[in-house]
Amino acid sequence: MPKINVLILGKSGAGKSALLNLLWGSQVAKSAAGRPVTPKGDNNGCGIYPSPPINKNGLEIIIHDSWGMEADKASDWSELINDQIRENNTSSNVGDWFHTIIYCISAKGARIEKFEIDSIIHPLIKQGNSIVFALTKSDIASDEEYLALNDVIKKELPNAQVVKICSISQTLRNGDRIEAFGSEELSKAVMHNLR
Repeated sequence: MPKINVLILGKSGAGKSALLNLLWGSQVAKSAAGRPVTPKGDNNGCGIYPSPPINKNGLEIIIHDSWGMEADKASDWSELINDQIRENNTSSNVGDWFHTIIYCISAKGARIEKFEIDSIIHPLIKQGNSIVFALTKSDIASDEEYLALNDVIKKELPNAQVVKICSISQTLRNGDRIEAFGSEELSKAVMHNLR
């Protein structure tokens, strides 16, 4: 069975671990609202954590969570993650490569910063990586927030794939129920991006 590696990147609190749980279908990563939960220092210090494999469409898919980038540690994060991606992607074994990257951005009040585009996203694309943008927490973002973020991404990267995501089903105080959404669309985008 062919092995596919998917890497999830983004800032601390962007919802990477919750997204991993949604894609995997169960609680395989710790997640919590707004605070970093995936550490930098474990897994031989590389800050990238593979999940158990998912078998889908005849493929063995391994989703790799990563420690969240924080503003004051952006250069450390970039160096560590880029080194790991470069190491995997230059392996003679195609099964070691990261075949696509999911870049998480919180749609609620968040924005993509210039340094993320210049120092992280553009270099990843130059190295031949395919990126899908997951706009997490889309259930609590206004249409204006979503459209503004989508416009910035499309302006910088006209061919970017952008998917709205709500990773956690929950019942609100008023009794309304919000169901998780976006995993099918994200799975399709990931399959489309496989190189």
